[in-house]
Formats: sequence, structure tokens, C-alpha cells
Amino acid sequence: MADQESQERLTGLMFDQLWPPGSADALRRVMVQQLTELETLRRNGLTEEEYTGWRTDILDGLVSNRHREPIWIGTCVFFEVLLAGLLVYGLATGHTQAVWVAAIMLFVFAVIIFQLARGLAVKRRLTVTERLGLIEQLCVQWLVSA
Repeated sequence: MADQESQERLTGLMFDQLWPPGSADALRRVMVQQLTELETLRRNGLTEEEYTGWRTDILDGLVSNRHREPIWIGTCVFFEVLLAGLLVYGLATGHTQAVWVAAIMLFVFAVIIFQLARGLAVKRRLTVTERLGLIEQLCVQWLVSA
């Protein structure tokens, strides 16, 4: 069972998935930080299968340039449609509380979609040379083997 600190670190890793960095330099720092956190959590908080899955996902995104952001964007858009329906319903029936909740949540999901799209664009703009440089940096810090 994971302790409180490990739970907080896992929550941070999950939040990083929904709020990717918006620049190439920040992406490099976050990737190093995520792999370092995974190494720490490997002994307390993650099973070997979970550790392998997280690590593989991070490195696969770097190597193959395939990322999970489109899945998250699609999920957020689905909720945006539902919330737009709630907003229309609230406006049509005069339920001001439903209108406020829907409007606030529409805004929150719009911000998340914007950040996900921005992070995805940064990841996709990395050239092969930049990705190889990041892999080399990870090798130097012993986060991946040659």
C-alpha cells in the first residue's frame, strides 16, 4: 500500500497527463521529472506492471510521436457537448443554477482542451534531432539505458 507522499506523487503524474507543458523546454523538464518520479514510486506506490505501463507510455510518446492528448481532447469535447445541452436546458426552463454550473464547467473544459491542444502541438513539433537529444539526456541521467 502506498503512503500519503506516494499518493500525492501519483496524483501529480496523473495531473501532468491532463496539463501537458506548453513549450519544448518545459516538456524536457517534465519528462525528466516524470521518469524520476516513476523510479521513486517504483518501490512504494506502483506495482511493477503499473511502473512499466507508465514508463512505456512516456517513452513511446517520445519515440513514436504518438500521444494520448487526442483521447483526452475527445473526452473533454464529449463533456462540452453534454454541458452545452445542460446550458440550453437551463436557459429554456429558467433553471439559473443549471445555467451557472454548465457555464462554469464549459469554461473549465475549454481551458483544459486548449492546454491539451497546446501541449500536443509542442510534442508533435519536436524534430527527430530534438527527440534524440532528449533520449541522450535521459541516458546521461540514467533514466533509460543505451
